[in-house]
Amino acid sequence: MTKRALSRGVDAYFEKCDASAFSPMCLSCKEGAGDKCAKCQKRRAPYTVSGLCLHLGISKRDIISMKKDERLRPVIEAALRRIEKYVEESALLGVMNATFAQAVLKENFGWGKEDAPDAVRIELCEEAESYGG
Repeated sequence: MTKRALSRGVDAYFEKCDASAFSPMCLSCKEGAGDKCAKCQKRRAPYTVSGLCLHLGISKRDIISMKKDERLRPVIEAALRRIEKYVEESALLGVMNATFAQAVLKENFGWGKEDAPDAVRIELCEEAESYGG
């Protein structure tokens, strides 16, 4: 996949999510609250990694591979950051169940994973050992 095709596909996915559940009446509604129309109570489709994959016709494994490709990485990472932001904000605003959001953030964005090793080994030189007593 080319960078241009990927970028167009990602943009189309987010546009589809933003427009999918709203009716034409919603577009003129100035009373909207977040992702919900105040008049008809319809919600936009949520941003999800699986939805992005389905729209692009790829697997989550393909997303991981694309992150390793220098050409495609900026597009994929920007899309994933946008999805991550959506999940985090939805949980904070009470639009999404916080436990579910936490699971999504852990699974797809590595939240809660420690990069530090489990144990740290410290070795002292001979001179330092003489001060240790």
